Amino acid sequence: MENWTGKMNKARGLCCKAVYQMAVVQTRIQDSFLRKITNPEIVDNHKVAAGRDRFASISLLILAAVACCLGTAYPQSPIADAGNASTPQASSPSVTPNARTVDTYFVALTKDGRSVTDLKAEEVRLFSDKTQLKIASVSPAAKEPSIIGFLFDMSGSRKYDKYLSIEIRAASEFVHSVWKDGDTGFVLAFNDTVYKVVNPTQRLEDIEQGFQNVSKMQFRGSTALYDALCAPNPEDIAAAPGRKVYVVFSDFQDNSSKKSEAQTLKIIARTGVSVFPVTLGESITEYPSKKADKRGREVARAFAEKTGGFAVIPDSQKELDKIALQLGTAMQGSYRVSFSLPGAASAGAGKHQKLRVESSRPQIKLLYPKD
Repeated sequence: MENWTGKMNKARGLCCKAVYQMAVVQTRIQDSFLRKITNPEIVDNHKVAAGRDRFASISLLILAAVACCLGTAYPQSPIADAGNASTPQASSPSVTPNARTVDTYFVALTKDGRSVTDLKAEEVRLFSDKTQLKIASVSPAAKEPSIIGFLFDMSGSRKYDKYLSIEIRAASEFVHSVWKDGDTGFVLAFNDTVYKVVNPTQRLEDIEQGFQNVSKMQFRGSTALYDALCAPNPEDIAAAPGRKVYVVFSDFQDNSSKKSEAQTLKIIARTGVSVFPVTLGESITEYPSKKADKRGREVARAFAEKTGGFAVIPDSQKELDKIALQLGTAMQGSYRVSFSLPGAASAGAGKHQKLRVESSRPQIKLLYPKD
C-alpha cells in the first residue's frame, strides 16, 4: 500500500512540475502581446489561432492528468464530501454547473458629472435581456492595471482645428493624473494611414515623447478613423486583463477606412475597449460643412455610448481647459463587475452578450456598453 501511494505521489509531483512549465510558457506568450498589439501586419492570425488551439489542448491534457493523480492519491470518503459541501464559500457565488464567470466594466457618475467611488455590490444589478445575472463581486477599477491608448486624428479635415496644442496638453495632464505602476499605454496618429507613434510601453516618459512627436505632425490626407480604432490587434487586446480605454481626438468624420462603422463597433465590443471621444463643439469649430460637423459629433457620442465610454465635447475655451478633468473623472468612477453567465448563455460564449447595468442608488448614471 505504501509503495503504491508513493508512486501516486511521485506521479502527482511530475504532473505539477509539468503544469509549472506550462505556466512559464503561457507567461512568455502573454508577455509577447505588448510587442504585437500595434503591429497587426506582422501577425498571422490563422497561425496564432492554431497555436492557441494546440496550447489549449495541451493544457487540458495536463490538467486532466493532474486531476486524475490528485483524485487517485487522495480518495475522499462520502462523509468528507458531505462535510465540504456544507461549508459556505463566501467568495464563490452559487452558479449552475455549466456557468462561467466573466468581467465587464462600467462608469458611475453623479448627475452633475462627478465620479462615484463608493458604490457597493448590493447597489448594483446586472441583466442579460430580462434575466438577472448572479454578481460575484463589484470593485473599483481605478487601481487596476489599465491599457490606455491615445489616437490623434491628423487628417486634412482637422486643419480647421486650432486647438491641437490644447488637446495634447489635456492628454498629458490626463495620463499623469491616472497613471500607475502596471499600466500600459500607446500612441497612434492617423489620416488615411495609421502611424505607430509609440508602441505599447509601461514608461510614462515614452508616452510624453509621443505627444511631443504628434505636436510636430501636419494635418493632411483623408480620415481612416475606423481603421485606426481596429489597428491594435483585437485578439491580444481582448486577452489582456484590466480596464481598456482608447482616448480619441478626432472630428469623427471618417471618409477612407476599409472597415465600416458597424464593423468597427463589433470588433471593439469583442475587445472590451471603451472609447473616450474628444471632439470639438459647434461653437468653437470652423468646419465648412455644418452637416458633416454635426454628424461627426453624433458618431462620437454613439461610440462612447455603445462601448461604455465617455464623450467629451467642449464648446468653449473654458470647457477645453477641463478635458483632462472630465476624462480623469470617468476613469476614477470605473468599476469591474464579475458575474456568472447561466448555462444557456455560457453555451454561446463565443457570442457577445448584451448586458444592462442598474443601480439602486438614486441620482447617478451608469455608463456601460449598450450595443
